Amino acid sequence: KAGGETAELENISGQLPKLLGKSGSYPGVLTDATSSELDQLSVKFMSQFRTEIDVGSWRTNKDMGLYMHLGLIALLFPAARIIHCRRNALDTCVSAYFQFFKLYHLPYSFDLAGLAQHFRAYHNIMEHWQDNLPMPILDFDYEDLTIDPERAIRRVSEFCGMEWSDDCLDFEKTDSLIKTASIWQVRQGMHQNSVNRWRRYEKHLTPLIDELGELAEI
Repeated sequence: KAGGETAELENISGQLPKLLGKSGSYPGVLTDATSSELDQLSVKFMSQFRTEIDVGSWRTNKDMGLYMHLGLIALLFPAARIIHCRRNALDTCVSAYFQFFKLYHLPYSFDLAGLAQHFRAYHNIMEHWQDNLPMPILDFDYEDLTIDPERAIRRVSEFCGMEWSDDCLDFEKTDSLIKTASIWQVRQGMHQNSVNRWRRYEKHLTPLIDELGELAEI
């Protein structure tokens, strides 16, 4: 089940002190949470999707802020699989800058230097999770997907322990509701038109490039 971009985990993280009946704030409130309490939270969270997904099936969430909550995911859903979708840093920031997000949701996306600072923070946080999380993380590069879609998608399928289906190569034909700001791109199918897109606007990107520093090369 494709869950799109949803703030479910952000919502539950904000309610943790109340749900656990403890003082403090997230994430510190999790420090002394018992296994029983975490199991109850997991069941409570998943119960809202019982009418959407069958036992043994998968549900995805591709919200841009999920990387902040991988520690919570590891505690509540140890069987989850984390797919770290990566893209050239400059292309990533330019794409976010061009998308009109709501100001209260992604305020940093309205400023090139702010985008670069946020990207650096995200990069450091992901390095921390990759070194410390007790669950596997698959690094999945957008550029690889555009070059050889089948090979890239098979990596995801194998990582999740799922049987391969050729339907994965025709994702733009799906009748499912697409809950994401990039719905138009999804319906286009696979292409390489957006690889190194940032070069078209290079002369305007000095604040972004300077602030990213060495990360502008990845």
